[in-house]
Amino acid sequence: MHASWFSYNVARPYPFVWFTPVTIIGGILFTVLFSFLNVATNGYYLTTIYTTTPNATLDQDYWFTKAPWSWGGKLKPTCQAQNIPIGYEFFTTNLGLSYILESVSRFDEVSNQTIRFPSLPYLNQTLQDCAVDNVVLYMKKADQSKNGRGAWWSWGDSSAAATAHCTLNTATGLVKATFSTTYSSNAKQFNYIIQNNYTESSSKWWGTRLLNLYWASSLKLMAAALYEDSDGTLTDTPIWTKGQIGFRPNISQPHDIKDISFFDLNYFFLAANADLFNYLLPYDQMYNQPDGLSTSGPLTEGLTWAKVMYSTILTDLGQSHLQNLLLDEDLLQWALQYPDDKFRKQLDDISCDYNVDQSCDYDWINYGGVASPLEAPDAGGLMQTPMNQSYDAYKSLMGPLGTKNATIFSQYACSVPVRKDNGTLFLAVLIADLVFLQALWSILNWVAGGIVARQHKDAMACRTHAMGLDGYGMVGMRPVSGGDDFDGRSTSKLVGSLSREVSAGPSLISTRDGYRPV
Repeated sequence: MHASWFSYNVARPYPFVWFTPVTIIGGILFTVLFSFLNVATNGYYLTTIYTTTPNATLDQDYWFTKAPWSWGGKLKPTCQAQNIPIGYEFFTTNLGLSYILESVSRFDEVSNQTIRFPSLPYLNQTLQDCAVDNVVLYMKKADQSKNGRGAWWSWGDSSAAATAHCTLNTATGLVKATFSTTYSSNAKQFNYIIQNNYTESSSKWWGTRLLNLYWASSLKLMAAALYEDSDGTLTDTPIWTKGQIGFRPNISQPHDIKDISFFDLNYFFLAANADLFNYLLPYDQMYNQPDGLSTSGPLTEGLTWAKVMYSTILTDLGQSHLQNLLLDEDLLQWALQYPDDKFRKQLDDISCDYNVDQSCDYDWINYGGVASPLEAPDAGGLMQTPMNQSYDAYKSLMGPLGTKNATIFSQYACSVPVRKDNGTLFLAVLIADLVFLQALWSILNWVAGGIVARQHKDAMACRTHAMGLDGYGMVGMRPVSGGDDFDGRSTSKLVGSLSREVSAGPSLISTRDGYRPV
């Protein structure tokens, strides 16, 4: 008979009543458990996406990233931080003004020095504790032509700038980031703000209108200052050709935002005859004095413009902890009416009753009226409403005043888990389940075999050995206890019967079909 290299084991049923149901039920339960585990570890792969909301991506809840499913793999979403260099231009997520990163610094308490960095490591941290550092108006006449009518557009080369800072908790620790922003706009253009929607961002909508209106009136009053003859008669020659007005929040003694001392003032005006004027007097003598110095008009309108710019920046940076003209209804109405502004009352020309006709100042719609939000910004101001009436006129159309937390608007590369296609997923889970189930079956056999070997001495013997026969059909004369049963018969009787048959008959040899006589 041929002997193969490979062999098979003789199988006998386990003598346990519980073994079959435990194996079937346990196999089903472990198959479900292994399937969940294998889906978590083999059913997903990481891919790269680009998003502007990495916080939402990192906070995404996946069942397979939680224990115990997460023990077998690393599928947690990750996002790569941005390294924003100095000079980088950006918007916040409130989509307002454009900013440039000017500096990044951190105060080191050990060395008692300020450490400056060339870039800002940034991963969508919320801008915190922001404040406006200064607002500066740069007034410049477009040419040297005479302008007796005092039109604001003759100062079209003018611009303004502001700086602000925020605190950010970055990977390198708590840092201070300083930003700058600029302003230069015509009276009815609002494209320096990205999101200018009167229902979704009402505060910024009012901010852009106020900025343009007070800007036009500031330039008009710069142009309106004329030289006087020796007898006091006004000539048609403008006094000023250039000016710079700087406002810095009064930090040492904070004041109400409506107060004229809310900002510290630093300014100069350059006259056509090259005289430089920068007298600094008590604020009540410098602001709102139409019969006083010729600088009072631009300073008064410029002061309110700076307050509006201050409020616009804070709104765009998502800050609501400081006084803000655009987040409070009473303060907004004060800015629209400004009852103490004597220059604006003169400019508004009350005699025309705010009707756009030939008797009114033709520049009135640029500094005295607010166009309806239902009108296109460049429609020419056909539906102008006076500033001091505009809030009540448009209130029912507007959304609520407010702001929300802001971050630097940017795109981030994130690795996120994506499920494999159905065919690949099924095959991967099936193969992994079979491996786990095979291992589990081996463990179960090992445990059950050990129990059988301890409880049943003949469990590991084949059937013929139990009957006293050797592998080749010869009768074994091993002592057998009379009480041992084999298939319900007395073992001693069976052995005795077989012995008699062997001694009485011919010799037997074993074959594939049984025993046959020699």
